[in-house]
Amino acid sequence: MDVVSLLDGMPFDPGAILAGPWRWLRIATLEPGQAEWLDPGDVEYAVYVIEGEGEARLSDRSVPIRAGSALTLLKGAEATLTAANGPLRAFLVAVDT
Repeated sequence: MDVVSLLDGMPFDPGAILAGPWRWLRIATLEPGQAEWLDPGDVEYAVYVIEGEGEARLSDRSVPIRAGSALTLLKGAEATLTAANGPLRAFLVAVDT
């Protein structure tokens, strides 16, 4: 089995080594002011903030996020993560439902 580094930001399909509905996982690193839109397609998301702070903009509100914050987004839920003053690093998991 190969060793996979999530630090390069590329999505990884864990289906070959893990059972379950995980479609992909990756670590996203956002620079100050940079945003990442989570596509509300046909997956659910789990987001865990590893480092930094910022906000998660959900369809009708914004919530502050920081290291240790966790979010779950149901299928079809839209969110945008935005880094605040420093880099924000988050572990993202997309799950088939």
